[in-house]
Amino acid sequence: MKNPVIAMLVAVVCFLAFTQATVWAEDEGKITIPEVKSKMNEAIKSAQEYTSQQKDAYVKELEAKLRDLSQRVDKLEERVKEAKGQVRSVLESKLKDLREKQAAAEKRLQELKSASSKAWVEMKGGLEMALAIVEESYRKALDRLK
Repeated sequence: MKNPVIAMLVAVVCFLAFTQATVWAEDEGKITIPEVKSKMNEAIKSAQEYTSQQKDAYVKELEAKLRDLSQRVDKLEERVKEAKGQVRSVLESKLKDLREKQAAAEKRLQELKSASSKAWVEMKGGLEMALAIVEESYRKALDRLK
């Protein structure tokens, strides 16, 4: 399961199944309520651990992307310093804008790191959008330099 929401839904389904199984089994004396509660707690814990693992992997992936982008922006900045006249002025403005967007994406990553496992799923889309904006700004500045 790649989606933590699905993992939580599976946990809820398991709970409902165990609850119904308990009702049927209690009539036959096979499963006790404490056993069902224990199984449900295990399912919830597993879903939470899975979500946390997915969050950690996603954070590492984004950190790598931002590091790579930062290195590319640093190289672009060196090329901008070599430009002359109005071209340099325009590129410096674009580079400043790019650095601001990069800082915003890094801030969102920090927020994601401190978010709960449940909240990170909601934040993921915003961070992906911020990263896409930075990438697009980088491409535009690079195209302008060519």
